[in-house]
Amino acid sequence: MVDPINSEVLKRFREGDGEAFTIIFESFTKSLVWFVRNIIKDEQDANDIVADVMLKLWRDRAKIKNASHLSRWLYTAARNAAIDYFKRERPRTDYIREQIFLQTQLERLTESEYDKSLLLREWKQLLDKAIQSLPPQRQAVIILHFYAGMTTDEIAATLKISPQTVLNHKSKAIDTLRKRLPSHYRDLLQ
Repeated sequence: MVDPINSEVLKRFREGDGEAFTIIFESFTKSLVWFVRNIIKDEQDANDIVADVMLKLWRDRAKIKNASHLSRWLYTAARNAAIDYFKRERPRTDYIREQIFLQTQLERLTESEYDKSLLLREWKQLLDKAIQSLPPQRQAVIILHFYAGMTTDEIAATLKISPQTVLNHKSKAIDTLRKRLPSHYRDLLQ
């Protein structure tokens, strides 16, 4: 099979020949859509991205040197456009998914789950009160561990104490909290 993108087609394309552009468009569009769709996982958006890439190619046609440069240019532009798509669309998509998930969870909330929710709220209030009664260093360790999700090493660096001291404070604080919480809440504290 003869490659339809030869030097004559490229020369005509650089000069603004629409037929030459059509040859290039038809030669690359299908594989570019496949390439982008495998990155972003959305057929329609992949088609839109490739259409934008082809438009950009037409605008930048004078910069294309040869067939291998054309191919590299197209795939690089398509990859960059797919990355831009993620930067632009992913936060919005994640937000929408989160909202749908939360709405679904609220719709599924039954009376027993509502009761569990109240119990967890009560447990959190009791836990917060118990944490406030701890010595300041233990209080800081527990808050950084449970609420900020920090590791032992991160807590040690933040508080400028050794990791072993963090472990000691955490262990003693958890023992104290278990003693101060009602028995049915103690197992929730790990």
